[in-house]
Amino acid sequence: MAFTYTRNPRKKMDIWGSTWVTYGNWATSASDSGGDIDTGLGYLYGIQLTPKGTGANAAAPTVNETIPGHVGLAVSILFTAGAEGMWLAYGEQ
Repeated sequence: MAFTYTRNPRKKMDIWGSTWVTYGNWATSASDSGGDIDTGLGYLYGIQLTPKGTGANAAAPTVNETIPGHVGLAVSILFTAGAEGMWLAYGEQ
């Protein structure tokens, strides 16, 4: 299994004016240690990566982009092999 992700529909957060929030899940195989998440946002203010599992993770997932200010839909993340988790991103369309 290669790196995979899901993206739920975007939600507009009126409390922050024109800021949108997207979220979903990510997972990878035992041999992958990175991948891209298409957030659907053109300008990224931030992204939160939350690993999940039954035990402690060896290392926290890391965003391999300059944030805030990343321009583009895809965000590159790095993590330990065989990891999975949830993500939440916020920014402008």
